[in-house]
Amino acid sequence: MLSSYFIFSDGVLLKTFLDLGSNRISDVVDAYEHALCARCPRARYVVGFDARYLFLPMTALPEWLSDWITDFLQTDKPIPAILEK
Repeated sequence: MLSSYFIFSDGVLLKTFLDLGSNRISDVVDAYEHALCARCPRARYVVGFDARYLFLPMTALPEWLSDWITDFLQTDKPIPAILEK
């Protein structure tokens, strides 16, 4: 019972993040290429509009607020079996 909740929860989170993301793999490949070949590579690479305009600014917010935003964006929330009754 508990393991099925975690499997469902992981699936929902994966679907949410895949829906937010982009299908342009070339951006990631370009970031890898720059990290490997650059004379002075950056410490962190932000790839894609979702990371640049959503997740990067959330790192500056308080933890409770970023948790609330992440919870708000998750449309299909899993419900533990004990609360379904």
